[in-house]
Amino acid sequence: MYKGSNVIILAAYAKNRLIANEDGIPWKNDPECRELVKKDIDDLRKKIFDSSVILGRKTYEEICEIPNDPIANIWRARVVVMSRNRNYQIKKKHDFNVRRATNLEEALSKTAMQPIYILGGGEIYKEALNVEGLVDRIDITKINKSYEEKYQENNDEENGGNNLLVRFPTLGLKNWIRIRNETFFQRNVNLASFESYIKRENRHYC
Repeated sequence: MYKGSNVIILAAYAKNRLIANEDGIPWKNDPECRELVKKDIDDLRKKIFDSSVILGRKTYEEICEIPNDPIANIWRARVVVMSRNRNYQIKKKHDFNVRRATNLEEALSKTAMQPIYILGGGEIYKEALNVEGLVDRIDITKINKSYEEKYQENNDEENGGNNLLVRFPTLGLKNWIRIRNETFFQRNVNLASFESYIKRENRHYC
């Protein structure tokens, strides 16, 4: 039912648009980011309640590690997990509200409620942003910390970058308007910002 639905990307990244490294989401277990992570998860739950969610297998498996299992107990959303493996098994406890898809088009066709939120990872963000007119809004948590020091030797983006690092795609800002920029301070330190962007042709959207 995605035709005519609002499609929103939700993302969080650190400096250099870093989404994840080989250990997953790097700030998840950073003591300095504990309050930020809690706020981000609380905001996520409020946004996606009674909606549809599309996410990749790795993102799904990371979220399954969150205490109290938000997919089963809190989200009350139609969740579609993307995996190229047609035999990928959704966790049994999620059978009632989680579907599987092998590509973005199939995932969109399996959504049941709107708006539709896309939660990543990197390749899914890139694919969604490359579909003309699909994404209406992007909500980003930008964390003002770096988590890639140990990867610097092999992190030459001109030569493809380090394949252990996952980054959010570069936005063509001439096509997007920032409508929100809220700073998150922790102990007088500018730790992060919450930003929202809409397509220029969607200025009425809020």
